Amino acid sequence: MLTARRSPDNDGLDWLALLSTPRLRLATSTPGCDPSGDYTWQLFARIEARYPGLGNAMAGRAQQLVGGRDSLSVPPGEIAGAWLIRQNLADLFIGYAHYGPALATCDDLRTLTIPAPWNIRCDYQLARLRADPAALALYRFILDDVGQGYLRQAGFMPFSDAA
Repeated sequence: MLTARRSPDNDGLDWLALLSTPRLRLATSTPGCDPSGDYTWQLFARIEARYPGLGNAMAGRAQQLVGGRDSLSVPPGEIAGAWLIRQNLADLFIGYAHYGPALATCDDLRTLTIPAPWNIRCDYQLARLRADPAALALYRFILDDVGQGYLRQAGFMPFSDAA
């Protein structure tokens, strides 16, 4: 998901046009330290494959401001993208889609979904390694309807046991 500072110059632009605008400061998480940064660089590679030069230009101007060993510390309770933009450290931030509902109520920010063909899909795994009763209870909760409901509310797709 792309979070952007609202402005008359930017409000009519789609996600790719915003990312393609050199005057807009682009912030990301740190690849190699934070999965969000890794996914963002995969996005840049996809853009580069379709639009030679564009993805590399985005990666070149992206500021790795959070998620690294020596990154800025986002205050507790703040969403990184919103905080960075409001602190005037960035105009755009690429981050997780599950922050979308919380950011949708912010008048000063705009969120844009990155379309499926471009978006990076992550497959998460769940393994139960012990027969411990507490571990089994957590495992069952995650897989039952209530646990799956919480995960969907957080932006995750429904469970699939397909390999």
